[in-house]
Amino acid sequence: RRERAATERTFEGQIQRSQGDDPLDPWDRYLRWAEGAVPPQGGRPRYRASLERLVSAFAGGERYRQDPRFVKYCIKL
Repeated sequence: RRERAATERTFEGQIQRSQGDDPLDPWDRYLRWAEGAVPPQGGRPRYRASLERLVSAFAGGERYRQDPRFVKYCIKL
């Protein structure tokens, strides 16, 4: 459990600092990890909150509108 929390903090830091060519990449890596690491019972509200944050962050721009990763997370939300 501590290891999972530490990994989540690492991903959150990467998301916060993301200024590279593909700011969606750290979100995608984090959510793919979370899908496998977070138990369906109890951990899903945080997963859903992360999906909501991702969609809010990227919904207004044209760049990711057709990106399969972004579309996939919109559908999951």
